[in-house]
Amino acid sequence: MSLYALRVFITCCETRSFRQAGDRLRVQESSVSRRIRDLEAGLGTPLFFRRASGVIPPAALSDSLGIPNSADL
Repeated sequence: MSLYALRVFITCCETRSFRQAGDRLRVQESSVSRRIRDLEAGLGTPLFFRRASGVIPPAALSDSLGIPNSADL
């Protein structure tokens, strides 16, 4: 797990979107998706709930990172 992969993950949590995270990091959405998929494979668990409107980190994960969860938005 690299620091860049963690940066991608946190940016996805903040933006709730792989596309917006890619825009912010100046990379393509597919690169963001690949980094998240690799993180999930390495950890053996999904890091987001995927919805048509974007991605949502689990509440416990949001709380531990200090990122507002969907109930707070």
